[in-house]
Amino acid sequence: MIMPIMALELQKPGAMGYTCARRVSTETTMEIQHEKHDSVTLLRLMGRLDAVSAPETEQTFRDVVSDGATAVLIDLSEVEYMSSGGVRALIMLSRGLQTRQGTLKLCGLNPFVKQVFEISNLHMVFDIYPSPEDGLASFETA
Repeated sequence: MIMPIMALELQKPGAMGYTCARRVSTETTMEIQHEKHDSVTLLRLMGRLDAVSAPETEQTFRDVVSDGATAVLIDLSEVEYMSSGGVRALIMLSRGLQTRQGTLKLCGLNPFVKQVFEISNLHMVFDIYPSPEDGLASFETA
């Protein structure tokens, strides 16, 4: 089980940037880890992206955009469940980035999340990569 943390907390610096994590809600086990890889912001989501966690997740996404991020990669490999509220949060992030000529890419969709994207045809809207490494490399070649 993923244990939520109490606030933004700086963790061990990585080779390509820093890592921090943010507790999204006390009612859910959603956790978002924020990493910077050169000009790319990597957000690793862990837990349930549902009606309970989606509003605060959207706020986190708005904060990322307002902090100036224009290249964002979302790792969904540890998202156990995604509701329409979670889909909305991703669409709102994409729109926010587009207004700043930014780019959102996704990676690591597990079978359940992949099915949500296929049923809603969102796999045709988002650039989706199998792993964070592939997603990060796609920004380098763009």
